Amino acid sequence: MPVQMRYPQLSVIFDVDTARAIASRMKVLDYVSKNNILIGGMHIVSPGMGKLKADSEGGYIFTPKCHEN
Repeated sequence: MPVQMRYPQLSVIFDVDTARAIASRMKVLDYVSKNNILIGGMHIVSPGMGKLKADSEGGYIFTPKCHEN
């Protein structure tokens, strides 16, 4: 997560179709950040939930959230 949030255009060996994996990741990250959606997942640092914000270099910054007010 720390690498692919910062550099979402990178792929890993588990991405069978590299181009589709990158396109899918970019689409989801863009949507989540633009719509201010709280996300959660297994490979996200504790507390496992947070929000994304696009940075100026094409990546995303993750901010952990314990709960939504």
